[in-house]
Amino acid sequence: MPTRLKYEYPLFFVFQQRLIEYCFSQQVCQFGGTKNPPGMTLSEYRVMFYVWAILPSALLLTFDVRTVLTHPDGFECVSMIRNPEVLAVNQDPAAIGSRLLSQGFTGPAPTTVSITYQVFGRKLSAKNTYAAVLLNRFNTTLLAKVTWADLMSDMNPIPRNATVRDLGKQITLGPFTDTFVTTVPPHDAVMISAVAA
Repeated sequence: MPTRLKYEYPLFFVFQQRLIEYCFSQQVCQFGGTKNPPGMTLSEYRVMFYVWAILPSALLLTFDVRTVLTHPDGFECVSMIRNPEVLAVNQDPAAIGSRLLSQGFTGPAPTTVSITYQVFGRKLSAKNTYAAVLLNRFNTTLLAKVTWADLMSDMNPIPRNATVRDLGKQITLGPFTDTFVTTVPPHDAVMISAVAA
């Protein structure tokens, strides 16, 4: 168990040992109770899961499914962590690291408390395929966007059109030109894939 937990920019916990195991065994789907932090909402768990999933790292889940299913959001939480499309991004064989593509903030400069949204993205092994997480860190619903110029910056020329799929909902949203914009509820995230045309 970690002895120190410190929140650090942009959205990662830094502590002495077992980072991934701690995040999932102690936090995901632990509604309420005495955990640190004490019980988050399902949308906050979704943020945590999507941010870890966009990273090419191991995901360790060690919680009692029987307990989580007693919570009103328990079934949805278990469905979230079993989502094959989100897991496929994390387990993509290319294992290319994600990067911060853009962020919005209040005030003159971005700080941990002034950042309102962030967009993380990475290239996947399938031809012309990318994934992105659009994260709302703010207390109100907002519009978050990802541009193909940011997400697909390794392509020359930058494609104008891409087919977007909401990986969390497992639905194809259709073709988009230059940019994808979506509404993200407070403390929530949307994870997409984009296949350049």
